[in-house]
Amino acid sequence: MEFKVQEFTEAPSRELFDKCTKEHLCLLAETYKVPIDKHLKKEAIKSELWSALVRSGVLPAGADSPLSSTQPGQDMGDLIRLKELELEMKKEERALREKELMLEMKRLERQETEFDASRVSSREREFDMSKNIRLVPPFNEKFNVDKYFAVFEWAALSLKWPRDMWSLLLQSVLVGKAQEVYSSLSVDNSRDYECVKSTVLRAYELVPEAYRQKFRRFRKFDSQTYVEFAWEKEALFDRWCASQGVKDFELLRALMIMEDFKNCLPERVATYLNEQKVTEVSKAMVLADEYVLTHKTEFDGRSVLKKELQMLENRGDT
Repeated sequence: MEFKVQEFTEAPSRELFDKCTKEHLCLLAETYKVPIDKHLKKEAIKSELWSALVRSGVLPAGADSPLSSTQPGQDMGDLIRLKELELEMKKEERALREKELMLEMKRLERQETEFDASRVSSREREFDMSKNIRLVPPFNEKFNVDKYFAVFEWAALSLKWPRDMWSLLLQSVLVGKAQEVYSSLSVDNSRDYECVKSTVLRAYELVPEAYRQKFRRFRKFDSQTYVEFAWEKEALFDRWCASQGVKDFELLRALMIMEDFKNCLPERVATYLNEQKVTEVSKAMVLADEYVLTHKTEFDGRSVLKKELQMLENRGDT
């Protein structure tokens, strides 16, 4: 006799319930809105559904469980084994899903990388490199290299070159030491204009201390007018300040005090502070004291020698 859900709902009975297959039990669970894990074995579903129907009053409260004919210990042991098997299956399914997810993520990352590469390639095709490369200002390492970058950037902005093309255009004109340091960069860094610029400037020792020395030591040429000399002085001062990130009065004040402080130090101590790239006087004075203490014997020896020479000079005067 075929099982029909409607027959059971009209006249619930133990006899009809026992005839249920796993599929029938799941249908009954949906009908009576009993939450059941469909991955469970039939016996487990049957037991849980029976208990739920008894609690809801669909079946009489005193009715025996359909699994009561088996020994309690055996029934409990079977349920435990079923639960263990279900847990193992769930773990395996979870591990499989995680593996599939990882593969999908890698696939998406690969697609994104390929898309970025194709986009850059497309961008390069749209930008006529051969046409614009002839407009790049020539690079000459015998002249002021820092001035060259100002000229290059002015040309790039005026001609509206895409920012991500600047490094490619720049490398086409680099020569000598600049070409060597560019070749030593990684692929990613060689595409970064600011990284290329700072690397080339370092190669020509155009660091803050070099800018400071240029500003202080620059003197008027005979062929220069005083207007030209003043402009050059201003430009050198601006480059020095820019290399130190000076943008307001407080930073300018700190820069001036730091310079004067180092001018009052022994040359070795001042060189040490330059190597440490310290920009604050509060840190510089501590580092200077630490350096002198570390090399105390050397400084004490010089002091004794200086005193002896002074005594000899005084004797000669008398």
